Amino acid sequence: MIIDLRTVAILTGIIYTLLTIALVLQYLLNRSIKGIGWWAAGCLMLASGSILLLLRDVKSIELNSIFWANTCFLAGFIFLYTGTRRFINRREDLRIVIPVFIIFLILTWYVIFIRRNDDLRVVILYSASLIFIFLIAFNLFINRIASIRISASFTAAAFLIFGAFFLFRIIMTLISGHIDPIFEPKIMSLCAFLFSLVAGILWTFGFVIMVNQRLNREVKNEKDNFEHIFYSSPDATVISRYDDRIIVNVNEGFTSLFGFTADEAVGKTSIELNIWSNLNDRIIIMGKIDAEGVCRDYEAVMKNKRGELINVIISAKKVRLQGVPHILIITHDITERKRSEEKIKTLLAEKELILKEVHHRIKNNMSNIKGLLYLQAETMTDTAAIAALNDAQRRIESMMILYDKLYRSDGFQELPVNEYLPVLINEIIKNFSNRDIVKIENMIDEFIVDTETLFPLGIIINEIITNIMKYAFIGRESGVITIIATSIDSRHTIVIGDNGSGMPEEIDFTNSSSFGLQLINTLVKQIKGTIRMERSEGTRFIIDF
Repeated sequence: MIIDLRTVAILTGIIYTLLTIALVLQYLLNRSIKGIGWWAAGCLMLASGSILLLLRDVKSIELNSIFWANTCFLAGFIFLYTGTRRFINRREDLRIVIPVFIIFLILTWYVIFIRRNDDLRVVILYSASLIFIFLIAFNLFINRIASIRISASFTAAAFLIFGAFFLFRIIMTLISGHIDPIFEPKIMSLCAFLFSLVAGILWTFGFVIMVNQRLNREVKNEKDNFEHIFYSSPDATVISRYDDRIIVNVNEGFTSLFGFTADEAVGKTSIELNIWSNLNDRIIIMGKIDAEGVCRDYEAVMKNKRGELINVIISAKKVRLQGVPHILIITHDITERKRSEEKIKTLLAEKELILKEVHHRIKNNMSNIKGLLYLQAETMTDTAAIAALNDAQRRIESMMILYDKLYRSDGFQELPVNEYLPVLINEIIKNFSNRDIVKIENMIDEFIVDTETLFPLGIIINEIITNIMKYAFIGRESGVITIIATSIDSRHTIVIGDNGSGMPEEIDFTNSSSFGLQLINTLVKQIKGTIRMERSEGTRFIIDF
């Protein structure tokens, strides 16, 4: 019986195409596993090589078909090698792949198009293919994935048998100096196709088994990890069926928190266990599970077996266990945290009340001191003494205003400048008899200053405004005081100016015998700032801090 090897070649191409389809389906189902796509590409290249062999009968493209068929065969084994390395979590060695492929292309092109020697061409193809066939077998034998060791050894053996046939043909070709044409009905040509068919089926079968064994192992590892997390979690953890909400498993955290044994809980719903303080919470959680598949950090109040209320945070997720939808519910006890939070809130409220009371009493005491200074001034006839007592009253007034603002604010450490300065300035000015002729222009930005700075700053501004009201508008029917406050990159500037007579040139602002000016210089240093004075159409004080 004469066998038509062209038909066998077609059959080989069809078989390798089917093997490609099988591996593509494996890839689509298991994209997380590396290497399967490369195996599919390798089988596709081998199928393409088998089909291209048939085109050698067309004389016009004979040499090209042989060249590209041989290239596809080697590319197929390179892809199979790459897939094997990726599957065992390694990278292919390009130091081998690239040089071998380039040398193969050059030699194959030379022996096909220049020398036209089929015997040498076959030796080159088989030799290059052997390198990757043996590399595949070697990597499968030494892989460290225990779950696929047997199937990997089986697949490696299939490649070794195929490689042994290639090696045998190389040796026979070298000894005889001749190789039979590929489609000549000789036993060696037939064996070449049969070995290719059988080996391809065997190693594809091995690949599929390796993938399934690895998947089974990963599923088992995930199951073991899930069970470990489930049973070791300190939080109350429950697994219930999705369709009827019946509890199928609970951990020790659940029995400890709610007081039910596992036997009492399993087979019942949470409604039957009566652990919901408000059933509306359960409706909301299950509604989120139905709509989104997950519910995160839902705060609720539940009951234990004894009817005691428990503050909890609940997270739940829809999961599939053995192909069946379930709900995983984790309940974290926050009862102690809630108690601590309530205690902290109570203590903070008490602290705020105490601080406000302290500020209120300090303000009252300052008011009493101011009243005493006023009464003292009323009993005196010395003009200088009366003026000194009135200045002291205004300094105390500036501190009283700050305390009043602190008393009415939510915090006690800082205040917005735009809420403090206008009130302070108005209170200072209303103490002077010429207040009606003075107009105040405020251009104050909103920025925060801490109270440690505001105390001395208030006194500084009091001294400057007092000085302006006393001396700037003597003999005038009107006057303007301009207040500008800005802040850039935590550096603040306050400018206080007037359009009055101006300060005499003989007054040295930085070295004055006046107590008020000395006080200003001292307090500016205290807030780590600087102050300078400008005489131009009045007087301007510029404070940077």
